[in-house]
Amino acid sequence: MTKKLFVAISVTLFLSALAQVAPRISAKSEKTKSNKLRVSITTSYTKDKFSVLVRRFDNHPFMSVIRVPDNENGADPNKASAIKIVPYLTGNGVIKADISLLFGDVTSVTSCEQYKKLKQQSIASYDLGKGEQVTAFALKKFGLLTIEFQIDEEEEEFGNCDNGCRCGRLCCKPNAGNCLGCGGCGQCCLT
Repeated sequence: MTKKLFVAISVTLFLSALAQVAPRISAKSEKTKSNKLRVSITTSYTKDKFSVLVRRFDNHPFMSVIRVPDNENGADPNKASAIKIVPYLTGNGVIKADISLLFGDVTSVTSCEQYKKLKQQSIASYDLGKGEQVTAFALKKFGLLTIEFQIDEEEEEFGNCDNGCRCGRLCCKPNAGNCLGCGGCGQCCLT
């Protein structure tokens, strides 16, 4: 009888404790999910929507590189060979996207250091608000197609991609300092 009473009390205490903890776990996961913001990039240069996780600027933000198809080998040194986009969260909570043009051969670049060695020209910085769509018209001055940006929350329908870039259903997670080709979207780099 004592053993049955002990088991019954233990099960009751466990279920009581679980009832107290479960709402906190659920609330914490909801909070974490809503903090996973992504910058979605739409352009004719990519086959699918390219989305990049937003991180604080001082916490190794992700960088996306979209190659310009007719000059990715840098054959014309006066034309951009790629577009570099770095979305990040500032200290005051504003999400920014810095856009630069890269010049030179980008066909075999696989690291952030290699990109840093290329000639770069900063062309614009955009403030992005949740739910807004921003078009980078500054690219037109350089004979390039425009890019549209939008802030989205992490899409769970294709699985969790909480530490990388997404190209359609594909999740790309580069190591620090490296770049990965991400489907037909471009390269995902972790600075």
